Amino acid sequence: MNSHEFINKYTNSFLLLDGATGTNLQAAGMPAGVCPETWILENRSILQDLQRAFYNAGSSVVYAFTFGANSVKLARHGLPASADDVITINRQLADISCEIRDELRANNPQGEYYVAGDLAPTGLFLKPAGELGFDQLVDIYSQQVRGLLAAGVDLFVIETMMDLAQTRAAVIAIRQHCDLPILASVTVEANGRTLSGNSFETCLLTLSALGAQAVGLNCSSGPLAMVENMTAEFRPSDCLLLAKPNAGVPHLDDNGKSIFDLTPELFASQMKNFVTRGVNVIGGCCGTTPEHIRELGKTISDMKTVEIPDKTQNSGVIVTKQAESHTAICSGRNVISITNWRLWPTIICTDLDELIDEIYDCLEDEPEAIIIDLSQFDSIDEQEADSVLSDIQMAASQPLAFISDKRQVQEAICRYYHGLSLIITDQETADLPAIIVRK
Repeated sequence: MNSHEFINKYTNSFLLLDGATGTNLQAAGMPAGVCPETWILENRSILQDLQRAFYNAGSSVVYAFTFGANSVKLARHGLPASADDVITINRQLADISCEIRDELRANNPQGEYYVAGDLAPTGLFLKPAGELGFDQLVDIYSQQVRGLLAAGVDLFVIETMMDLAQTRAAVIAIRQHCDLPILASVTVEANGRTLSGNSFETCLLTLSALGAQAVGLNCSSGPLAMVENMTAEFRPSDCLLLAKPNAGVPHLDDNGKSIFDLTPELFASQMKNFVTRGVNVIGGCCGTTPEHIRELGKTISDMKTVEIPDKTQNSGVIVTKQAESHTAICSGRNVISITNWRLWPTIICTDLDELIDEIYDCLEDEPEAIIIDLSQFDSIDEQEADSVLSDIQMAASQPLAFISDKRQVQEAICRYYHGLSLIITDQETADLPAIIVRK
């Protein structure tokens, strides 16, 4: 099932995901402090029993146990973390889940049994906040992707992400290798933003344009708090909404153990709120057991998916065909309509080294957005594009638009701009994750 087939299949139906993995494995005996990946490879039947239980409870998708199987986290546990090592361990971990999937498919060919390759945070920060380059991060995730594809996963999930820029790197890594469906979910603080300050709406617009089939939230809170953070004035029609909350907010008992208070019945009842918001890719995170998923499946079986109007079709701006469903742009922190784009101030850039100072000067007038004219450049070195765009996005919270007729420049913008940008051009431009308007 490719990404287009996925959208056609699930736009008007529910896709039930699995529940928690970590908290259930701990309850099944996984000790604290061990390397989870090594422990699972040595105790594969425990994971298989859990995932078989989720399938039997109604889940169509279980997550391969590769949440922490990137080179950065593996190295912290003292494991070999060369590219070949990472590919191998991801294949081995995904094989555990694919084995159960194949067993159930053989017994019930009409059933829906899918395995999602799981990508998650590395724990490192991208430049300029940290030392990690964007392309380095794409390579880190690409290693996992190659191993997961070798195992035969059906789709990919990017979960518990705290930074839109890093989530973009994971999506790009997947899209460099395949056209399988991508589910992307971030986790937000009480203020409704990620640790890096990204709103849900910003993540939705950016990731859907980049090629994700479902975007949503997971972990961090219970259903009641999470649903309030899933707000978006603009929503593209070609992206589903995903919700995978915890079984309430955890608290410690007298023995220092994390307790999640929502029973399966109460959890399922609270999850109805997501369906009324248009969510149809749905499951549970920390603290949710197969019984939580079973009750959730029963609850949504009596409900219908809610069709949410495409809220990006409201600017009246004539854009190219591929951008018709994305008539709002965003930075990592703000989202605006492109209705008034001709009124935004323009910086004519002749020297990339001076661009940051020109941005600061422009910000004094508090513009809604800024246009950067890069017409003077036939190409931009990738490392320079990464550095410059990172710096100016750190300086400006406003969305940025760019003028360029050069394909190489346009591609660099779309790779290193961590939002949904607008590109102003006279050239025929296709297949770019940006809004394209004519000069």
